[in-house]
Amino acid sequence: MSSKLPTYSFKIVILGESAVGKTSLLLRFHKNQFSTQLESTIGASHVQKSINTTDCQMQLLIWDTAGQEQYHSLAPM
Repeated sequence: MSSKLPTYSFKIVILGESAVGKTSLLLRFHKNQFSTQLESTIGASHVQKSINTTDCQMQLLIWDTAGQEQYHSLAPM
């Protein structure tokens, strides 16, 4: 009899001022890459990442928001 590991889902929203490294942080975590040539995020973008441990499985939905003032209304997500 095999036991299935519990799965947990999380939504993570990265917030901050413009040009502070939110997208760079996400790129490093998601793909283990770094680029000095990223363009500003417009609105919001998101990625999904799965993490498996010996105790559980985690499904992460990570939102990267734009830091410009006109996009601050996205913060309540």
